[in-house]
Amino acid sequence: MQQPAEQQASSQATENAVPEGHSNWQLSVAAILALSVFFLFSLIGLWVLILPFASLCLICSNFKEIKGHWLTYVTLGVLLIQAILFVMGLYLLWVAIQSSMSMSYIKRSALAINRYHEETGKYPNAFRSPSGGGELSWRVHVLPYMDEQELYDKFHLDEPWDSEHNRTLIPLMPYLYVNPGRYASAGKTTYCVPVGPNTLFGTRENPRELSTIPDGDMYTIAVVEVSDENAVIWTRPQDWELEPKAPFSGLKKHDSYGCYIAAFAHCDSMFIDFDTDKEKWLNMLDPSDGLPERNEY
Repeated sequence: MQQPAEQQASSQATENAVPEGHSNWQLSVAAILALSVFFLFSLIGLWVLILPFASLCLICSNFKEIKGHWLTYVTLGVLLIQAILFVMGLYLLWVAIQSSMSMSYIKRSALAINRYHEETGKYPNAFRSPSGGGELSWRVHVLPYMDEQELYDKFHLDEPWDSEHNRTLIPLMPYLYVNPGRYASAGKTTYCVPVGPNTLFGTRENPRELSTIPDGDMYTIAVVEVSDENAVIWTRPQDWELEPKAPFSGLKKHDSYGCYIAAFAHCDSMFIDFDTDKEKWLNMLDPSDGLPERNEY
């Protein structure tokens, strides 16, 4: 005997219905998986990613049945917080990588200056070529000590940095001069030497080419990192001008660490705390004030 249409529809709906307690069971599992991430987060393993994903899949697959349950929204809130924390963690990791790369790059620049000193018996001239020819940055003159002899040989050392030929080499800036964040314009670097009357490299009018550092290379700053706004064309003899009244002006701030980055002539790079006393910082920049200082960050 054929069943009425209403009875058939009711029977079909009964077959397709979710068994009683089934949705609550899945919701409970989803909540447990999401909350357990907080306890497993310290393990820093794949479970940190797998469990929230599994929890979200369970909720999505049964959302129509469990969308009115308070535990659904609690679980979704927990997952949202976890997603925000995960993104923040990735950002902080990237900031840490950038700072670490900057420390490495600035150390390599200081090492190249140190090797130049060992080879020639003096520190490079920050304003012109050793032979007294064209004006080229020290960054060009230390290229052979950064495994860039081939690039160095392409320069016309008797011509200025902006000559017709030398300008064509600006785009060939070595990667060790490139800011890790790549925020500066192409061909510009944020790694500079301090210049001024009481610095290792002196001034354009009175450049220093010291054979020795009276205060010692372990106590004298040779390279600093400037802000992206103060980046300079890497071949141009332009660097960080020390302002005695504002001695930290123009330096790149690593806000996550509360510090600047600099390297001593001895080749070791280090963090310079934002709270470093101005006089102490000036002492670290001056190679011959008789007051050797180091910043223990």
